[in-house]
Amino acid sequence: MSQPEVTSEDPAVRDSRREAMIVLIFSACALAYSVTTSYILGYSAGGRELRFVNLGAGIAFPDWVFWGIIVPWFVCFVFGALFAFFWMTDTELGEELEEDDGFLTVNPGDSGMDPTKGGKHG
Repeated sequence: MSQPEVTSEDPAVRDSRREAMIVLIFSACALAYSVTTSYILGYSAGGRELRFVNLGAGIAFPDWVFWGIIVPWFVCFVFGALFAFFWMTDTELGEELEEDDGFLTVNPGDSGMDPTKGGKHG
């Protein structure tokens, strides 16, 4: 009995899998950081006085909101932009097929629809 031919993985699948794993790992780390920081600075702070991070111009956030939500979102935004513009690659998918003009053409008699009636059955 002959063994099946071993084929190498499609480069598009390989690149997509690699990029998905990078995003998944980064997202899991961001989630762990956000939840842990928010818990430590917010929930488990007990009865301590609420501290604020002042950004100037009258904008201030509670410290747990700034370090647990604002900063991770900003870091994720920057990472996403850098990842999309500098890391992700286009992969050649092969020869483009000719588009057939009649491919999506429907014979009105076959569908039971009359095009002169505005798409209503009749």
